[in-house]
Amino acid sequence: MTYQLYWMAEAISGQLYQRKLTAEEIQNEPHAMADPTMAISYEEATSLMTELWNAGCRPTGIESTQGEVAALKAHIASQQKTVNSLLVLVDKMTVSSEGLQMSLEEVPALPTG
Repeated sequence: MTYQLYWMAEAISGQLYQRKLTAEEIQNEPHAMADPTMAISYEEATSLMTELWNAGCRPTGIESTQGEVAALKAHIASQQKTVNSLLVLVDKMTVSSEGLQMSLEEVPALPTG
């Protein structure tokens, strides 16, 4: 897939201007920094990244990160179910002078996944 970038500016009058980017040889000392082709603020960069994301562009390797997050969320949900079941179990236990007592019919099933 090819992405085309257009550099446009809108004047106060509403007139639109467009400029093509061209490569020009610079006559500076070797390895000297030339003026930047473009400069954008942090907010503009964030907006650009958001628009690219909304258009479907993703950084390389993001798929594995999204999969890892989904797996962690599923694991946390499973652990929450287990903890809640154990809290119900503990709540039903009674302590007597002989120790913990509970009939097997009162033991709730723990989640398996």
